[in-house]
Amino acid sequence: MLLVALLLAVPAQACDPDPCRRMIGKPFSAELAEEVRLIAGAKTVRPSGPGIPTSADVRGDRLNVLVDEKHIVVGFRCG
Repeated sequence: MLLVALLLAVPAQACDPDPCRRMIGKPFSAELAEEVRLIAGAKTVRPSGPGIPTSADVRGDRLNVLVDEKHIVVGFRCG
């Protein structure tokens, strides 16, 4: 019973980061954020990387764009 309650509490995955992989190596920008949001089917986008403060909340409809210290895209993750 507890397991069922925990599974129901986990947000559903509402985005797919895989189609965005072709954007790896490009500089992060507002235009890129909107493009990958649409490609992934995400509701929101959040950059994540060195020097960028982020919260610990997990949202299945958010695409996290992983960037390096020069704000170059190095990966994508939903959550």
